[in-house]
Amino acid sequence: MRNLFYRLILSAIAACSLLVVSCKEDGPVTVPSLKVSNNTLSFAAVGAEAQQIEVDAVDVVWDILQDDKDKVWLSAVKSSDDAVVVSVENNISKEARTGKITVYASDNVKVDPQIITVTQSGAGEDIKYGLKVEPTVLKFGASDNDVQEAVVTVEGEGLTWSAAVDGNAEWVDMKVDGDKIKITVGDNMEPKERVANINVVPSMDGVESKILRIQQEAYVAPPSLKTEFTGNPVFPANAKDVTKTIYVESVNLEWDVRVEDENGETQSWLRATPMTEGFSVVDVKADNNTELTPREAYVVVFAPGGEVEPVRYLFSQEAAKEHISTLTDDVDLNGMVNSRVVVSANDEDESPEDAVSGWDIRLWTKDIEYRNAAGRYFGTGAYIHLMIFGSYTPKDPDYNYKIPAGEYTVKVCTLSTGTPNTVMAGKDSNNLTFPMGSWYVEMNDNEFGLAGPIASGTVNISYEGDDHVLDMNLQDDLGNSLVGVYKGKLDFR
Repeated sequence: MRNLFYRLILSAIAACSLLVVSCKEDGPVTVPSLKVSNNTLSFAAVGAEAQQIEVDAVDVVWDILQDDKDKVWLSAVKSSDDAVVVSVENNISKEARTGKITVYASDNVKVDPQIITVTQSGAGEDIKYGLKVEPTVLKFGASDNDVQEAVVTVEGEGLTWSAAVDGNAEWVDMKVDGDKIKITVGDNMEPKERVANINVVPSMDGVESKILRIQQEAYVAPPSLKTEFTGNPVFPANAKDVTKTIYVESVNLEWDVRVEDENGETQSWLRATPMTEGFSVVDVKADNNTELTPREAYVVVFAPGGEVEPVRYLFSQEAAKEHISTLTDDVDLNGMVNSRVVVSANDEDESPEDAVSGWDIRLWTKDIEYRNAAGRYFGTGAYIHLMIFGSYTPKDPDYNYKIPAGEYTVKVCTLSTGTPNTVMAGKDSNNLTFPMGSWYVEMNDNEFGLAGPIASGTVNISYEGDDHVLDMNLQDDLGNSLVGVYKGKLDFR
């Protein structure tokens, strides 16, 4: 039994011995490590070629680390799993400079990093590098298809440059041809100048960039003159309150008007007034034609500087009528039953000896009515309008007036020249509701019918109690008699 136990122990010892021998036969255990082929590099000041450092990494993943201040001039690029390519910018300073590149194990902090010290020589003397752009500004017209160019001069060996249009100035077309920047521009159709910059950038740090400025003039529309007249170019003989309008549209142009006949002689009876507030127009008016012959004249819209051709419009005016009345027989005025009198009474400070009162008298028959809101008569019948001038009559706030009694004689006058005891004679009128002077007018179903101006005669005014009595003995310009009496109260306004 004891022998069996010893034999088992010996067998176990032998087995362990075999295991130890077997483990030694697998080889040595590897240790993570990181090495570089060179820990120092030197570069010339200018034109130095890139250099490569070999990296020996054992069981580690490696990477590169640099200070930001060194990255400005020192470049280290991991080109493969076992190399770093190092390059430098030209050193235009006379002072040497030094930087560092760290190669480290990114997955094992126990492995020591490798420091590569890079030294670049100074230039000995400061090398001058620079760019010069001539001219610095190119100026173009609004519509300018010419090619303009600027020359870029380089100072310093090895310095190059590039150029680009700054921003979104799509209207600028730029081409680089050797040492020249060639520029063309599109048409500027806007009424303001526009500018753009060409950035000229050097290839070396520390060298100042330059700007080529492009300026293009604002669009200025050529002078032009456009006019329009669509109305009737004929004035009536009585042209009061008649205005005709010429519309004017001008661009970059001063304009004026004149009135002349076919021989270029100035005509004063036709007046053309330029109006430039808001819309530009010419208001054309004519004096009344008292002659029995028509007349004509031109309104000329022109540029005083002669930039455009003048525009001429021919206007004419009808001859004065020998007789205005359309009445065909005598008229009975006894049917007038309604009244309305607009009073122009006198202020207290007016002299009674010199003052004149005005009485705008309207009488009409029963079958027509005057509607104040519409400002006209309606119906079928007749009305007479008498413009009478009386003696001094003070104003009465209660309108309790009496027209001064007496005989009133028809005379040719105006509202400003009428004298007491005068009836203003009728004149050619465009508005028979409110005619010029004194008129008789017939109405047929709301429309004007026969009518005639009061040309001569008298009106005798007297009173019967509170009633006014107007005894009318009148004639039109054809000699027709208009006779009748109005008796009743008057509606003073």
